[in-house]
Amino acid sequence: MASILLLLFFSTGIVGNMAMSNDCHDLLNTVMSRLDILERKSENHDQLLNENEELKKIVKDNKAQILELMMTIRNLKLFVYETRKDANFQNEISSLYIIKDSKIYEGDKGETQLKSAAFMDLRPEKHAKEDLEKDIKKRIHTSLVQVPSDKIAFYAYLSQDTQPNLPVSYILKFDTIKLNLGQGYSQGDGIFTVPRSGVYVFTWTIAVSSSGWSVVDIVLNGEVVGAGNAHAPQGLNTGTGVVVVYANVGDHVYIRLHENGYYVINSNARGRSSFSGWLLF
Repeated sequence: MASILLLLFFSTGIVGNMAMSNDCHDLLNTVMSRLDILERKSENHDQLLNENEELKKIVKDNKAQILELMMTIRNLKLFVYETRKDANFQNEISSLYIIKDSKIYEGDKGETQLKSAAFMDLRPEKHAKEDLEKDIKKRIHTSLVQVPSDKIAFYAYLSQDTQPNLPVSYILKFDTIKLNLGQGYSQGDGIFTVPRSGVYVFTWTIAVSSSGWSVVDIVLNGEVVGAGNAHAPQGLNTGTGVVVVYANVGDHVYIRLHENGYYVINSNARGRSSFSGWLLF
């Protein structure tokens, strides 16, 4: 009887150990399966990080290409603008040739008349022929002057007062050009496009009056490289700034408002708001 009980005891222990072993085996399989899942997720996470870095690089490269395309488009617009001006100039020259070929004769009343009506359509006022010839000769002389590539300078000013309370980052368009060697400055948008790499000097003057004030930045390719302000407690006052910077060909330089202005920026016979620059070396 005792041996039977001992046999039952050992049998029960063996069965219990086998059941426990099966449970441990199942638990081990479950842990290994979860570790495998975590490892795959970790690999996917690393892959996603790599893909994210590649996308960032692609976006950065695209931004550079977009900026280059924008600069190309602007240069094309300037080219079209200059081409149209040249076409108009050629038309004026052709008109002058028509006038030159026309025979002038004295009428019965001693008045000078033209057989060709082209001239009369162009300049009906007194002494029109002489004025037109002088104007064309002046333009021809100017167009034939060959400006060396190292001679780059411009000067422009506002033809009149601006609108009051201009917004922040507004680019001032100095629309009256007095000098533009190298054709870098555009009065249409107020931007100077660098025609040749080198060290440049840029200077600006802002005029305000009647308790007005204005703060401006000079910007090179989106980066502020200088600032200045003008304030007039009474009467008219001006503020002037100067910077010396290195600029690459195709870079953009312009004057913009640093913050919202108060009242207007003045430009008249008493004081001009202006923008100028030149290649130093």
